[in-house]
Parts: sequence; C-alpha cells; structure tokens
Amino acid sequence: ELSYVDNLHVIAHIDLQDKTKNNQYPIYTIEKLEVEEAYRRKKIGTRLLERVIEWAKLRNISELNLLACAERHKIPQEKLMSIYSRHGFINDVHGKENEMRLKL
Repeated sequence: ELSYVDNLHVIAHIDLQDKTKNNQYPIYTIEKLEVEEAYRRKKIGTRLLERVIEWAKLRNISELNLLACAERHKIPQEKLMSIYSRHGFINDVHGKENEMRLKL
C-alpha cells in the first residue's frame, strides 16, 4: 500500500497485490486507488499512480493491471479510463470492459 498523508490523516492510497504465478514474469494488480472526496481534483491520485509506476519499473515488474471502477470514483467510466490511458494503461485485459493493463 502506498498512501498520501496530510496532518497525520491518510487522504489517498493505492493497494497493490502481487499476482505473479509460478515461473511467470512479475505482475501486480492495483486493487484500489482512492482519494478522499475533499482532496480530489488536486492531482494527488495522479501522483500516487505515477509513484506506483516508478516503483514497478525499478523492481522490473512486467505488468500492472487495474479495474477502472467509475462507480467508486463518481465520474463517468469513459473519463476514468481516459485518465488511466494517459499513463499508458490500455483496455485489453481478457476482453473485459473495465480492466486495464500497463506493460512495463
């Protein structure tokens, strides 16, 4: 988990899970990326996502996956997916509509 803290209060965090299987290249999944509503639209989520991507590259992680869940973020699905697309995520994970992948 990577968190952003303000005055000792966690206002944003990302949960990562190692999904690497035996004899396979390293794969991690972003299980959750949340920013408290009062702190949204301040690029905090973007900075956390960028840090996770940097972290993954430094550790030779081959792939990051995520589930783009617009309902949780209270924004249109297309907008959420376009945000992730700007960071290189593409929608090709097993043909599922809201799953995205970033090959590193």
